Amino acid sequence: MDKKIRNLIFDFGGVLVDLDKQQTIKSFSELGIDVQEHIRDYVQGGPFALLESGAATPQEFLDTLRQMSSYNEKPTDEQIAEAWNRMLVRIPERRLRALKQLREHYRIFLLSNTNLIHWEYSARHLFTVQGGCAEDYFDHIYLSCDLKLLKPGKEIFQEVLRREHIVASETLFIDDSAANCAAASALGIQTYCPAEADDWLPLFIS
Repeated sequence: MDKKIRNLIFDFGGVLVDLDKQQTIKSFSELGIDVQEHIRDYVQGGPFALLESGAATPQEFLDTLRQMSSYNEKPTDEQIAEAWNRMLVRIPERRLRALKQLREHYRIFLLSNTNLIHWEYSARHLFTVQGGCAEDYFDHIYLSCDLKLLKPGKEIFQEVLRREHIVASETLFIDDSAANCAAASALGIQTYCPAEADDWLPLFIS
């Protein structure tokens, strides 16, 4: 690890949390909702993009998805949210342990293209396996839906650098999207793009 690095910015999906997007597609299909064209690897489309960019509220998103159902008996808010959350599988404890250890040496930030439905589920169920909460692992949590900015737009990275008063060259950004890493790199941020979610762990093992 470069000794200049003082700050670590982590992506969420595919880096910290394991995802199963096909499970969400299947769960929506069981509600009569075809989302195949909207569920993508890194940047979602359609109503999902509006939700993650903060352009739609969670309730507006739920109402839109309900109207997309081909069934006469439309799904409830709870059924839609459950289907959407099915893609969030787990955060292995080894990654949570690593984050806690890294906080002793670095400032740690989360920067995710995500939404309040996913984040609230993750905060309640995925970050609590060791008895703590999401805030135990990060100096600050940045969500696209709150910032109303999406990766790979340069503005979202600039906003984090500005708010935290951190130097790009002293910052390592870990994200499984090559496009996101390229955007950060163009601003002088050091990057690492893991092929598999656990690939970042050996970076910090001396």
